[in-house]
Amino acid sequence: MVTFHDEKILVGKDPPFYNCAFLGVKMCQSFNALAVLEHFFNKHPEITRVLEIGMFTGGLSMYFILRTSIVRGEYMGFEIMGERRKEAVDNIDRLGLSKSNYTVLGDDVFDQDVLDGIRRWVQRDGGCLVFCDGGNKIREFGLIAPYLKSGDFIMTHDWGKEIRDRDVADTVASAGLQEYMSEYFIDELNSYIKCFIKGGN
Repeated sequence: MVTFHDEKILVGKDPPFYNCAFLGVKMCQSFNALAVLEHFFNKHPEITRVLEIGMFTGGLSMYFILRTSIVRGEYMGFEIMGERRKEAVDNIDRLGLSKSNYTVLGDDVFDQDVLDGIRRWVQRDGGCLVFCDGGNKIREFGLIAPYLKSGDFIMTHDWGKEIRDRDVADTVASAGLQEYMSEYFIDELNSYIKCFIKGGN
């Protein structure tokens, strides 16, 4: 465990979930998650678009938006809870970035019309990462994973807590997914994030 200003920060094998922030904005992920995500994006510069389900107050969303902005990409986030979404948008707006780089929506991702829009967005040209962190990660994963193109990625938060191998096994098989970078996301620094890549056709 590392200390900073006499307080424990979240670096270690089993980090807790409290007092995590990016640029001072709360997020539900640990600092371990940011470290592994940074490694992931450095390894995959072809990922130019991020779809996030469940934004909380925008801490991780800000990271994703900055990451996609530097490669002139796009971010789309969904947060169905109105107060959280408003706080997230206020936090994101303070970055001062062009709103053409990001979209924040309050739609229900389980609505078929919304899912059709997500499918079209994911399947556009360019590498895409889908990050499932809403209120029903199993269903989010099951519905959106089949939309991935070859080389796209899908991640889910709270792995081992709200979602497990048995919950996604059928989708992983039918959608042609493979586990990816588990030695970093799970084994070495437990980020509570599981990552999958869509294999070739």
